Amino acid sequence: MCIRDRAEIDHLKEEHESKLRKVHREYAELKKQYEERVSKAESSKLELIEQWKRKVQEQSKYNKINTEINIDPVSYTHLRAHETGRNLVCRLLLEKKKKKKTNK
Repeated sequence: MCIRDRAEIDHLKEEHESKLRKVHREYAELKKQYEERVSKAESSKLELIEQWKRKVQEQSKYNKINTEINIDPVSYTHLRAHETGRNLVCRLLLEKKKKKKTNK
């Protein structure tokens, strides 16, 4: 091999190594970007899961309140059965007031 060929081979080798380093840098940068995106996606995913958990906990609180407070409708007769003397006086006064308005 002559010196001229050797110099050309060294030049090609150096050029190849330079391109290879460039490819490695680009790969490292792309890998870094990918990991950042994955990290953001994971944190976003975790944040969404936390939000969902909070909503479920809030809903369970409301469900618990609704079961503790009987919100089922009851009949008028049922209400009358639980009337106390004080409530009865109030109801009778309201009925008396109502009758006065309708008679006028």
